[in-house]
Amino acid sequence: MKKAFSFLILVFLCGTFSARLSAELSMPHIFADHMVLQRNEAINLWGSASPKEKVTVELNGQKTSVRADASGKWYATLRPMEAGGPYTLIVKGKKERLAFDDVLLGEVWICSGQSNMEFRLHAAMNAEKEIADAENYSFLRSFNVKQEMSHRPLSDLQGEWRVCDSGSAGDFSAVGYFFARELYRELGVPIGFINTSWGGTDIESWMSMD
Repeated sequence: MKKAFSFLILVFLCGTFSARLSAELSMPHIFADHMVLQRNEAINLWGSASPKEKVTVELNGQKTSVRADASGKWYATLRPMEAGGPYTLIVKGKKERLAFDDVLLGEVWICSGQSNMEFRLHAAMNAEKEIADAENYSFLRSFNVKQEMSHRPLSDLQGEWRVCDSGSAGDFSAVGYFFARELYRELGVPIGFINTSWGGTDIESWMSMD
């Protein structure tokens, strides 16, 4: 019985060690299909892999390779690019491959605040007309950050990029949508806006304890 118990412990420890050595190739949820990346600025990409694993990223003809650190974290940078797309972002490890489709390069803005920023387009004045008109602005993309509380900093967030059309726009931040639409009309480039607002929150909610 003692030998069997010792063997089980050894198997468990070996399995745990092996899992740590072969982490899944992954990236935070902000990197996803339909995302917008900032034009004319260095493009920063990051994620997790196995410790010391080589990771290669490719986008719009650019390609670079980096190596994950001892904890499996990796960070890569691509040179600035002009507005355009759609492109496919490819991220490859030793055995795994990630592909993100319909990626655009344009202007990216963060929309944050309380209820006036959280306020959705479906509740705005002339909402029915505005939502129907949204079908003409597929180069607008919104990422609604899921509301989640934590007593410590998180390395990821939940949410998804959504292409602007009459089926999705109603759930966009109204201020974010109108702002993005005006920018698109003026600049003529893709616009992405990240809605990270939460009605009724005090400023202290957004700050560290320090």
